[in-house]
Amino acid sequence: MLYSQVFKFLKSAQKKEALSHAYLFSGARGIGKKETAFLFFNWLLKTSASCSSLNNNDFPLLASHPDFLHIQAEKEIKISQIRKIKKFLGMTSFKAKYKCVLLTDAEKMNIPAQNAFLKTIEEPSKNSILILTSANKSELLKTILSRVNIVNFSLSPLKSYFENNQDKKNYIFGRQGLALNKNFDIIMQEKENQIKQFLALKNSSLCEKFLFAKELAKKEKDEQKIYSFLESLVLYFRDQLLNCYGMQKKIIFSKINNESHISSAQNNLTLALKALNKLNLNLNKEMVLEEVFLKLNY
Repeated sequence: MLYSQVFKFLKSAQKKEALSHAYLFSGARGIGKKETAFLFFNWLLKTSASCSSLNNNDFPLLASHPDFLHIQAEKEIKISQIRKIKKFLGMTSFKAKYKCVLLTDAEKMNIPAQNAFLKTIEEPSKNSILILTSANKSELLKTILSRVNIVNFSLSPLKSYFENNQDKKNYIFGRQGLALNKNFDIIMQEKENQIKQFLALKNSSLCEKFLFAKELAKKEKDEQKIYSFLESLVLYFRDQLLNCYGMQKKIIFSKINNESHISSAQNNLTLALKALNKLNLNLNKEMVLEEVFLKLNY
């Protein structure tokens, strides 16, 4: 589902008094999982007058609400943070009917933390709502997955690139969360630079391309870099395909290889999309990029 569908689903469940105790928002990084949780908790706790759209200006209001707790990881989520959740849920609500907890990047819980969290959801507090987000739910214990309601977030369909390119903000690889957290012009400038990096490698040796892959994969402190680079490739190859079909008005990037064939553009687009999926499965980043450079048709 897309974020607007998830929000409507949760609102409907609350009005019918059918909310579950715990939800897991599962999907690619930057797709809007955390923002959707903020949006829903904003609405549930009535922290602002306008709670019908993703508006980062409302998020600080939610963060300071006494009935809301946000747990997030640096490198990992530890058992002490899970105990904080249990203590928080054991307290009486201050202002609202519900006690709300958002646990982002839930797959970063270490094993002791996951075991402690399992006990928390096995014995739910009254009127407590927990939302977990994860880009790799396979890292979570199966017993946790069996006790939460999993909501799968999907990227905006590729078809949207072809039909709705007039509003580029909503179609930067279907990641509404990414578009909200950065200035759109900054995002586009980053992607332009990444395309220039990619094109500069065209006549480089395979060894040089592999060295580039190694350096990019090393940037663990900014994990989004490698995702952003591959997403830029997806948009570029999408432009190539549009160019082959004579749909130049819908192209995002100006520097497109006019000599590309439809089969090459389709192959490259599919390859980049598969690489992104592999990253979400926590496969070796460097090897994923190496495979892209091995199979690309420039």
